[in-house]
Amino acid sequence: MTARGPRAVVLAALTLLLATAALTTSAAASDQGSSVLAAPTATAAAAAGDLTVALDSLSPQVLTLDTDLTVKVTVTNSGTAALQTATVSLQLSRFRLTSRTELDAWADGTTGASGASLLARTSLPEPLAAGASATVTLVAPASAFRLANVWGPRGLQIKVDSGSAQTSLRTFLLWESTEQIPQAQVALVAPVVGPATSPTLPTSTTTSTASPSSSATTSSDSDLGALVAPRARLDRLLAAARTVPELGLAVDPALLTEAQSDSTPARTWADGLTAALQDGREALALPWSDPDPAAVGGADAPELLTAARDSSASSYPALSGDLVWSADSQVDASTALVVRESGATRLLLPAAANGTSGVATVSTSAGDLTLLRSDSQLDALATGSTAGSAATQQQALAILAVAARDTAGADRVVIAADRDWSADPAAFAEFVSALRSAPWVRLTTTAALATAANPVSVEATGTADTSDVLPPAQVAALTTARTELQTLARATADPTMVTSGLDDALLAPLAVAWRAEPTARSAQVEATLQAVDARLGALTLTPRANLNVIGASSDVRFTVRNELSTAATVRVQIRAAKPCLTAEISDPVTVAAGTETSIPVHFEAHANCTVKVTAELLAQDGSSLSLSPVVFEANLSPTIENVGTAVVGAVLAVGLLLGIGRTVRRGQSARRGSRQVPPDAPEHLGMLGGDSEGRARTSPPPRPGPGRVSVEPDEGARSSIGGGATVMAAGTLVSRVLGMARNVVLVGVIGATSQAANAFTLANGLPNTMYNLLVSGALSAVLVPQVVRAYKRDSGQDYVDRLLTLGFLLLGLLTLALTAAVPLITRIYGSGHGGDTGGARLALAIALGYWCMPQVFFYGVYALLGQVLNARGSFGPFTWAPAANNVVALVTLGLFAVMYGAHNDAIWPADQWTSTQIAVLGGGATLGIIAQAVVLVPAMRHAGVRWRPRWGFRGVGLGAAGQVASWTFVALLIGQAGAIAVSQAAAAAPDALPRGAVVAGNAAYLSAFMIFMLPHSLVTVSLVTALFPRLSAQAADRAHVRVGETVSVGLRVVGLFTMLAAAIGVVLANILVRAILPTVDLDAVPVIGQVVVAMMLGLPVFGIWSVCQRVYYAYENARSLVPIAIGMAAVVVLGTLAVRLFLPPQLWVVGAALAMTASYVLASVMAVVGLLRRVGHIGGRAVLRVHVRGTVAALAAAGAGAAVLAGLGALGLSPGTGIAGWLLALALFGLVATGMSALYVAVLRALGVGDVDVLIASVRRMLARFTHRPAV
Repeated sequence: MTARGPRAVVLAALTLLLATAALTTSAAASDQGSSVLAAPTATAAAAAGDLTVALDSLSPQVLTLDTDLTVKVTVTNSGTAALQTATVSLQLSRFRLTSRTELDAWADGTTGASGASLLARTSLPEPLAAGASATVTLVAPASAFRLANVWGPRGLQIKVDSGSAQTSLRTFLLWESTEQIPQAQVALVAPVVGPATSPTLPTSTTTSTASPSSSATTSSDSDLGALVAPRARLDRLLAAARTVPELGLAVDPALLTEAQSDSTPARTWADGLTAALQDGREALALPWSDPDPAAVGGADAPELLTAARDSSASSYPALSGDLVWSADSQVDASTALVVRESGATRLLLPAAANGTSGVATVSTSAGDLTLLRSDSQLDALATGSTAGSAATQQQALAILAVAARDTAGADRVVIAADRDWSADPAAFAEFVSALRSAPWVRLTTTAALATAANPVSVEATGTADTSDVLPPAQVAALTTARTELQTLARATADPTMVTSGLDDALLAPLAVAWRAEPTARSAQVEATLQAVDARLGALTLTPRANLNVIGASSDVRFTVRNELSTAATVRVQIRAAKPCLTAEISDPVTVAAGTETSIPVHFEAHANCTVKVTAELLAQDGSSLSLSPVVFEANLSPTIENVGTAVVGAVLAVGLLLGIGRTVRRGQSARRGSRQVPPDAPEHLGMLGGDSEGRARTSPPPRPGPGRVSVEPDEGARSSIGGGATVMAAGTLVSRVLGMARNVVLVGVIGATSQAANAFTLANGLPNTMYNLLVSGALSAVLVPQVVRAYKRDSGQDYVDRLLTLGFLLLGLLTLALTAAVPLITRIYGSGHGGDTGGARLALAIALGYWCMPQVFFYGVYALLGQVLNARGSFGPFTWAPAANNVVALVTLGLFAVMYGAHNDAIWPADQWTSTQIAVLGGGATLGIIAQAVVLVPAMRHAGVRWRPRWGFRGVGLGAAGQVASWTFVALLIGQAGAIAVSQAAAAAPDALPRGAVVAGNAAYLSAFMIFMLPHSLVTVSLVTALFPRLSAQAADRAHVRVGETVSVGLRVVGLFTMLAAAIGVVLANILVRAILPTVDLDAVPVIGQVVVAMMLGLPVFGIWSVCQRVYYAYENARSLVPIAIGMAAVVVLGTLAVRLFLPPQLWVVGAALAMTASYVLASVMAVVGLLRRVGHIGGRAVLRVHVRGTVAALAAAGAGAAVLAGLGALGLSPGTGIAGWLLALALFGLVATGMSALYVAVLRALGVGDVDVLIASVRRMLARFTHRPAV
């Protein structure tokens, strides 16, 4: 071939391609110019000039292999001239359409039909006259398709050409191949809602403004009868539901309830709807009255939506109620949160045109919310008037075929009708039938879509159109009105009498249907609020005149009028604008329907003032019931009582200060000279009243050599143990009396069970706890034995000086560390403080703790100096010094009361205490401990002890003291496990019950423990302290026999006293509480009393344990106390935990006290067994005999005391309130306790217990010290 040959070929090919391109472009232009969208127009037809074509049917709708396609169309000549001929052709675009965009482009003609395959062609059988139509059938054989084995929608075009006019219609061919076909999940749902309603209000409080019923009922939809009439909206909807069981129904229960109670047509419709809801379809209950979620979301009012859902659930429990239907296509974050807070889990959104559809999840702080967005295009196809046409159905099938292939969540489709859908039941049924025929469509429910795997997560960032939404202010007003109405209902005997007719009325203005009538809606809201106010005003507190008060306390009466149709139980509360007046909330009083009742309210005046007072009605739970509280003025003048109290307090304080000064000036408490023991006294009386040999000392002691200090005081300072014990008992008694007076004032100032009382008890108790844990045991175990041993050798004073110097130094460092750790320590011991008030109480305890923790140093100084004095035989100052502490405490508490008045939770909650109040209360407590330590300084000088700081602690013999202190610390540290368990149980008990419940907490526990310790400290501590120097000296000399004899005497005497004290404490527990704590509330008396009983049961074994413990210290054998401490801690911890698990909070502290008693039993047994191994004997038979006979005598005394107390109670002699009640409690205690004591002594003597004389002699000596007369 020549060179021109290839060139010619190329030119010829290019010419052919250009010609083809030109023809193709011309054809495409022709197609685009003549084609229109076949669906969703009303006729499913395409027109061009005077020629139109409409699709009648397409069979099958889903084409399979080896199946012919039959298409019927109608061609119409709408012109004025006849058409002689026209060609109708069927063309197929073989390219699969894979997206919604491609579907839309084919349908609207954007995509050309070039290259389409011709499937069939035919001509009109005869000329078509003007205005005439002809039906044409096109059959495409299966062999003409030649489609690949890939299923999906293809474009299908029907083209009509008459020569002078052309037109075309586009639809879709759905091709089903042998390929595995995925399915799109499709849920059909329709709302069953009525028009905006105006419930009939139960009162005539509507204003002159036009009511919603007259201004919002202009359409035919406003009448329920019209809505359910044949072929009306609700009737057509029910017919569609009957023909399509897959259609889910979301019903407004308010509409269904109204229809069931309406006329016969409405009732018949309601019965039909009820049957449809029970035929297995998805049956949903919308919130009552179909509330607008955008309205409640904009006002942040989940309460109303929750109430609407609750009403629906209670009326129709069989319907699923977790769906809310929005009127907006978007949702903002606040609406999503409110919907979820109401308890709903699904929110249906009508999708905007071409907007995102499907299932998504939005996260809120209340949990995840599923969004169901309907498909706007499918909504229009399914519910439109052309739903029954072939073109509409083919387009819907094509859309769902594309969706089925989607892997990003679009395969879950919601088709939702509008609220005003007027269904065509037959057309809708044909549409759904087409969906059923498609293998890629699976009809399901909205609930199934919501639980489908891997939902799309989105953020609620949309902004709904709120221009026609109920304003937030009106929503808030409806919320407040409903809350007040519910509060009033709870206060009545029949709550439905209060809420009837108003609950539904409060929800009605929220309906979505009201968006179209905002003016009428506002009128409806106003009318509803007025009706609620009228109902609330039926229970009122009548106004009263101003109040004039002379005195510290009184009652003021208020009249409550009840115009409701049911009885109401109410309380009255008064609140003063100043803290000079405080008042209690009245007891609940029931006011019968249609009556009025006078209710007294007790109040107390704390200072002269004029104050504005507000009185309001409360429900039993404390919620306010007053729309308009009563306000009046109170003029208070309690000066007469206040001045009298101040004068009495001042006189007592001066007298106590003079007494303390006299005691300090006297120096040593022991009288000079020795006492002779009567020859007829019991053998062991010499141990308590004479020398170590049991007889009076007649020769002077040997003079100490150079550099030695005699272990025995000189003749002028000689003191017997019995005298020392008596001195200490007398000092302890005075200190305890003053301590009780301090506690009385403390309870009067801050209460016994208030937040502040528990916080101060915790804070002021921690220094003592830390001191006992870290210091007290070590001093008790080390100091006296070491000082006694030091004074037996040369350079004893030097040793004592170094011991005191080291003690002061360690105390200072320890106090600094503990003060820095106050928050941590307070949280450990106060971890039971929970809840809102518990947190505030803990914070107050920490603030007070910073002021109280320095007490540790002065507790230590007091103990160091006191133990040195005891070792020197000077017992008085150590036991009298706490009186100074109590005097200072009384003064500071009086100052606090003058500055701030009496406190309780209503006046000064824990979170409202000021720094000055904290400083006065906490600083005053610490100032008292400082005074207690300082008063021992002059007593040291009188005892001949001149301390000088000496440094250098090596090689002076402090190693043994350190070992004893270390083991003592270990034992005490173990014991803190039990202390913490008890403290936490006491702290947790008040928070485990509703606020205001009277329950034993930390303050009650402390009060009971103070009563328990009173007899123990009077005799047991006094005797053991006096015996300790003697025991230490005997142990140092290894005189085990004499140690056993001393222990035997101590156990017998202590046992006799503690058994009597326990009997009195158990029988007279409540009387004791009332007598010792006169300002405590009567309700708290039995609460504290039962704790006292539990503690008193362990008093005798506690005395045994105390005596034995000192013997171990005398032998410097603190190591043996560790196993005992482990056993005690285990019993207390396990017992307290068991109590908290199995008993109610009211008995937690009682159970903890019983656990402590059990631990004392275990400790006394273990300690006695250990002592027997060490000293050989302690006169066990004599000790056991005394305790057995003492128990018999105590039981006899207890029985007699209980009988006398019951008889007095039958006569009406029971302590009440006020001073008269306190004096009666004192008289009853004195009378019954004296009788029990006399009977106890008589029984002991009858049983031959000679040790009772020792007890009587000690009491006589103590009385002699107060009367300044020699003991007989």
